[in-house]
Amino acid sequence: MQKKNMTMLKSLIIVFLLGFSIQLSAQKSEKVIKLLLNNERADALKLVEKLDQSNVENYYLKQIVLKENGEIANGYNYLEGLLNKADFEPYLFASWHETFLFSDYESQGFAPLELRRLQEIKTPQLQNASLRDAYSYMQSIHAEVSRDFDKQKQLVASIKNIENWELVGPFENLNDSGLNITYEPENKATAANGFDTNGNGIVNWYVAPDNPLILIKILSITTSMEIKLIMLKRLFNLIKSKELYYN
Repeated sequence: MQKKNMTMLKSLIIVFLLGFSIQLSAQKSEKVIKLLLNNERADALKLVEKLDQSNVENYYLKQIVLKENGEIANGYNYLEGLLNKADFEPYLFASWHETFLFSDYESQGFAPLELRRLQEIKTPQLQNASLRDAYSYMQSIHAEVSRDFDKQKQLVASIKNIENWELVGPFENLNDSGLNITYEPENKATAANGFDTNGNGIVNWYVAPDNPLILIKILSITTSMEIKLIMLKRLFNLIKSKELYYN
């Protein structure tokens, strides 16, 4: 009986110490956040460096503190480390637009070098469907930059949240334009009368053909000069990018 009580006592001590350790770590995390809120960034950095970085919350918090201290982190080293942590998905979502991960790619576009880094990281087994589709989208952008159009098509097809992809002519690739302007297609899902391009006529959303030669068929049957010019421009870009060859 005495031996049994001693074993139980040891178990209780271990549980107590573990709980105390977790509580102490949580208190330190809260203190780091308070230091940041008080603009005591250097002190926050000293404290966060002491936290257990195998804990996903501490790992994420450290990147926030580094950013607040003006230190440029290698986003893809961060991503690789994050994917090795337990319960990382909420923190991947929280990090998505941070400067230490993908940054504000919706307005600033993507750097090809950063996208290539994605290929070196093993695709995570994501449970959240939206997060999984978002990651596939990022990989499809990398495939496009790398001119791997077969892989891009495969990745886009795997995104179940969006079944019918559409393009909108000259308004495409606005992310890379460098212009801080909001265009109509960014605000409207549909437009009965199309969108004014202020130079290339009126265009509307259309489903991109799988075969670029379909563009030639459109050219042969359309009577609209505006559409002809748009299709010719697209054909020229396809030839220039070597997606379409001619003799």
